[in-house]
Amino acid sequence: MRYYDWYEPVSARPQPPTGVLVVLDGQALLGNTVESVKALATEAGLTELNNWVILGVGNIWTRDRDYTPSRQLQVPHMDSMSAAHTGGVFAFLQFMEQELMPVINRRYPQLKHRVLLGHSFGGLAVLECFVRKAELFTHYIAADPSLWWPAYEPVITPQLLKQQSNNRSLYMAVANVADHTARFDQLLADSTGAYPLQQPGVRVLNSLQKQTAGQRWFQGRFFANHDHQSIVQPACSEALRLFLKKENNQQP
Repeated sequence: MRYYDWYEPVSARPQPPTGVLVVLDGQALLGNTVESVKALATEAGLTELNNWVILGVGNIWTRDRDYTPSRQLQVPHMDSMSAAHTGGVFAFLQFMEQELMPVINRRYPQLKHRVLLGHSFGGLAVLECFVRKAELFTHYIAADPSLWWPAYEPVITPQLLKQQSNNRSLYMAVANVADHTARFDQLLADSTGAYPLQQPGVRVLNSLQKQTAGQRWFQGRFFANHDHQSIVQPACSEALRLFLKKENNQQP
């Protein structure tokens, strides 16, 4: 049994919603995401967002299991009991494909936009969905995904690049250290091991930006003034603004 909860704006009742935003770690992130989307609709003139449904998915107590791409008995920054339950992202993607998306499609058959947002381990699940089940969503937002996950960084970049012709969009945000003092080039060049959580994400972002220059399917940014905890809503807002204004042929 997996937790999920709906936010359906009053404006969606007389006319069908045109978009859905699925938020992983929904038990923790749904409320703030709803407020961010409302603010973006007003501040950026993206009034269509007022008619979007926002769906929070995921119990925070099962995120170690549901969002991680491989089972690891020893994981940095994780106790052994939690590590023993890792590697369940494939079952979680199956849940989204076979249970969640059919419910969404039956309830809102006219959707134009289907967006998946995930942060940290949830960001890993977003990347895994993008490379394995890209047809489920039209747009993907990975907010500071935990690319330090063991043995993950070397394989994910080539897997992502193979998806560039799938007609889907991916946005990836990478956060700074907690005191916001590191520079992108500093994190990228460090050889001391001082930034074990941040450097893998910086390297992947740098590689994707170089290899997708001039292409429309990937966009990403290093948020110098945000850390791992504060990055979710700024990343969500920027990604939605970029996605929608690009589709409307407007300047971001």
